[in-house]
Amino acid sequence: MENKSSNMVGNKFQLDDVIESQKFDRDTLSAIFEVAREMEKIENKSIGSEILKGYLMATLFYEPSTRTRLSFESAMKRSGGEVLTMENAREFSSAAKGETLEDTIRTVEGYSDIIVMRHFESGSARRAAAIASIPIINAGDGPGQHPTQALLDVYTIEREIGKLDGIKVALITVDMDGHPRAAYFRQAKNGLYIRMALLKLLLLGR
Repeated sequence: MENKSSNMVGNKFQLDDVIESQKFDRDTLSAIFEVAREMEKIENKSIGSEILKGYLMATLFYEPSTRTRLSFESAMKRSGGEVLTMENAREFSSAAKGETLEDTIRTVEGYSDIIVMRHFESGSARRAAAIASIPIINAGDGPGQHPTQALLDVYTIEREIGKLDGIKVALITVDMDGHPRAAYFRQAKNGLYIRMALLKLLLLGR
């Protein structure tokens, strides 16, 4: 297996996969958010962007998803890249015939430059990253982690409040009654910029 190319973000962190939220220190968050703001400016231009032209992203989803899958696919297309989609891979891929996750990853990486995966088992993203020669983004691994959602939450807090220091989060809810509805949809748009930033950093570096 070839070594993955690691892209520097900040002074200490090499962005080669996105597997767990604990990997993101404050410097890394600042660097990712800076690129997300750049992506927002690009996305808002009517001409669009070709920054990831020639790159192909595979979305490998073993569980249902609306916002996460579509935001990644939108981010890739708005950045000029292309998408291969495998929805409900648990039932409609060779996994239904007993193919292991590792063998599926080896197959899919032959067709793509980066894999965004949602799986029902905790630790599955780490297993995929261990054998893949291309970047893996964890889009949720069952009861394990959803690091891109964590990044989105922190980015939205910073945008809405203007800072992160001293902020205490008492409750995060999906209740959309009243005013929370507007914030919910603003967060969805923020998710596009975060995912555009991650794709750029993983495929191109700074």
